Amino acid sequence: MRRNVFLIALAVSVALAAPACVAPDAAALGGSTGAPSWYFTVPKASTIQPRSFMIGLPYIEYSPTQNLEVGLHGLKYRLEGVTAYPFALGVDPILSFAYAYAVWELPAGSDDMTLGVKVSPLFLLFGFEKQLNDNVSFIAEVNDGALAGLRVQIDPNWHVEFGAGVAAYGVWRADPFEHRGIHHYDFDNIDFEPTIWAGFAYSDFIGKYTE
Repeated sequence: MRRNVFLIALAVSVALAAPACVAPDAAALGGSTGAPSWYFTVPKASTIQPRSFMIGLPYIEYSPTQNLEVGLHGLKYRLEGVTAYPFALGVDPILSFAYAYAVWELPAGSDDMTLGVKVSPLFLLFGFEKQLNDNVSFIAEVNDGALAGLRVQIDPNWHVEFGAGVAAYGVWRADPFEHRGIHHYDFDNIDFEPTIWAGFAYSDFIGKYTE
């Protein structure tokens, strides 16, 4: 219950912090919107372009304004100039890949690297993406386990991705304060099992269909 209240409160605060909706440059309406703003299950500190949308698996996302993204992955808002590195706050109550989280974009030359934390159960988030050529990038991430794989741009607006790794499974265990709703993760009973990942996404600008 407390976690749900926290998620709702964070979502409302992020939404209220977002600026008014702004339209992208008209010349951009016919161009590529770029790749998804997540690695696989780890959020990046970036968002998709303003007034663009993304549809696929597991992507149903829309950006009504600069730095704000809403959809199947919940809500994410990017903040700049607040800390040494750009970061984003978000809530992920539907897919629950990251629950409530904060992620920081770290300097990595031409590569893409992110470090973050989430509320439960294993708190560390890490993502890394390296462009191998114009159409293929390598992705590695840590989020309740580890995944590595490829994201392929098959068209300016189409991306497919696949990966494999291990996922951590454990047992929630109540502590002596159970009557207050406080629990913690039983790190002594974590098992790692093989897992696979596959996804695809089509992205475009909403203005091509509404203006």
